[in-house]
Amino acid sequence: MIGQQGEHSTTIDTDRLVTLHYDTDQPIDVDALQGVLAREKVEVWSDATIGGEEPFDRIWLRLTVADDRTVRIQADQQAVTSGLCAPAIPVRSPALVDGGSLAYLTIRRSDDQPGRWQLGAAGHGPDAEQLTARIVDEVAAWDRDRTADPHLVAYPTSTTPPAEPQGKVIVKPETRLYLT
Repeated sequence: MIGQQGEHSTTIDTDRLVTLHYDTDQPIDVDALQGVLAREKVEVWSDATIGGEEPFDRIWLRLTVADDRTVRIQADQQAVTSGLCAPAIPVRSPALVDGGSLAYLTIRRSDDQPGRWQLGAAGHGPDAEQLTARIVDEVAAWDRDRTADPHLVAYPTSTTPPAEPQGKVIVKPETRLYLT
């Protein structure tokens, strides 16, 4: 959970231009990710497009609910302009990490629709194809219902919920979050 106590961050390139932010309870293999961006890049593009001011942050929410491997990637301007890493929003885009593989939400100008941007995923590492496909699947789900919000119920860890809520459980030191 971004900004919460226990969040970790690590750079994954030799010039320290790209940083991953993740929770302490996520099994991130920092050593396996070093230099992953130097590996061959896989790009997968969805059919979803957005206008310049159209929000797409619910994709991140969908990924968080659907996949425990969701982290945040941050790339500084030099990483973006050099082509090293181009997340959709350089300071805060969702990404998936699995062992020594990484994929993140990316964006490009649409060739077919002037004034629109196409959403996709870029990945590196041995499982890049699987991770990019996973992100694009969630982009497609978001595109079918762009206003759908995940449902969140939070309980202090010191209490027992009145009934066991359904959905994904994220346990933090002081709170249990149930997401559906």
